Amino acid sequence: MVTGISPGEHVGNAVRQLALDRLQPAVDALEVSSAADVDGVVYDVRTRCRRVRGLLRLVRDEVGDDVYRPENQALGDAARALSAVRDAVVMVEVHDEVANSGGISASGFREGLVERHEQLRGELLAGDALPRVREFLAAVLARVETWPVDTIGWSAVAAGVERVYRRGRKAMAAAYDQPSTERFHDWRKRVKYLSHQLALLEDLWPEVMSASVESAQALTSVLGDTHDLAVLRDALLEAGVDPQREAHLLELIDSRRHLLRARARPIGLRLYAEKPSPFVARLGRYWEAGPVPATAV
Repeated sequence: MVTGISPGEHVGNAVRQLALDRLQPAVDALEVSSAADVDGVVYDVRTRCRRVRGLLRLVRDEVGDDVYRPENQALGDAARALSAVRDAVVMVEVHDEVANSGGISASGFREGLVERHEQLRGELLAGDALPRVREFLAAVLARVETWPVDTIGWSAVAAGVERVYRRGRKAMAAAYDQPSTERFHDWRKRVKYLSHQLALLEDLWPEVMSASVESAQALTSVLGDTHDLAVLRDALLEAGVDPQREAHLLELIDSRRHLLRARARPIGLRLYAEKPSPFVARLGRYWEAGPVPATAV
């Protein structure tokens, strides 16, 4: 199985195989037929869609917008069709983490979250969303072999990495300049794509690149927790609870969000320490150096 893009290997073949290896299991998994399986399937399919979207961003300059835009749209639509169930699962989990840490819970609020999850899961299984998502992904899968990546080289890959890195760096600055849930969520999405791309390029120099991959993954996790707390806070207020009665729970949520945002900053400063051009130029030198020799036994 191909795990990434490596110097000395045909980039186009790797790109196609990576897409196939990520999409085929998703198409297969969408044959789910039981409530016991659906939460795991939803998580897996959404993750695979994000990874292929990250791959497309990596080769966007080569495939062109005529290919990139519809494929990216199809994968995004597929993931969004499953987002409600995934969000409902997460809300129960995040509520329990917060409540357990403070020993509190809004009266009846957790029960409402659980009921909402069960309702959405039942609707997903009874409706046509799963077959439609499977159809979307099967169509993308069938087109992978036609992607125009036969002549792709480092320059196109470098352009894709630089674009994602630059936008993430700007999103970080915007998030801390004028903090908001939307700005931090935008930054989180861009960090996710960078994380996927760095993982694809880990073979450039595994000992060095793995540290960047770990940092990007850690930052994604912290920003994800921050966003989930914001969504939980909104859900709590939308549920009609008394803000004064549940002030302690709200304060606990806000305190954790503040702490996580502060924790994300030093990770982000390290991950985005270089300006985009020097960052990509450094990766380019790793690429020019060729495959890393196997360790002598």
